[in-house]
Amino acid sequence: MVTHFPIAHEDELLGSILARFVERQGIHEDRIACHLLFGSRNIAPAVFFQGHIAALMQQVGHIWKHSLEDIAYRHTLLPIFKPFVTEASFNSLLNEIIYKDKSHVMLKSGCSAGIVAWPVTYKVCPICYHDQITTYGYAIWQRTLQCPGVEACPEHECWLINSEVDIYPERKHKFYGPSDIKINIPTLSLIADKKSVLLSKMVYQLINTAS
Repeated sequence: MVTHFPIAHEDELLGSILARFVERQGIHEDRIACHLLFGSRNIAPAVFFQGHIAALMQQVGHIWKHSLEDIAYRHTLLPIFKPFVTEASFNSLLNEIIYKDKSHVMLKSGCSAGIVAWPVTYKVCPICYHDQITTYGYAIWQRTLQCPGVEACPEHECWLINSEVDIYPERKHKFYGPSDIKINIPTLSLIADKKSVLLSKMVYQLINTAS
């Protein structure tokens, strides 16, 4: 039974929370980590829409006191679709991410066929990154920064940095966190243009106010 679980931060991706758990527990075997978290060795991480939330909460719900829907809203990119699809369609996506054995959210939402390019590596704000390490002793993957089209930090208004950590890695069952960053993250970045900053602020507001 899981006896310890990290405290989730605002706007933190679910995969980031799970990666911190795995690292803290010192688990080096990916499928053992999956079994401990989900009760199955065959679940692969999904950066944008981490599914199997019901299975996860069966393992950690006695520690992490949140509803299934609350986790989907707070720690996945699912809310980004809410203003653009019907209520029935959104509820179908929500049900898929919570309960289904295999999630097809990218396909059903139209992401796979869309013209919007989704990130292939994680992005970080260098100021947020170093502030988190100073404050918490670790950094997190901020979900707003992983949204398609977001290239600036909505808080510090600077350009994001490519972490070079792959979103679709060869090691498919590992939960990757910022501790897997191998490059040097500078302490500062240039101020982004106004349009990029405005877009990042709008995306942040969208995914953090939808419910």
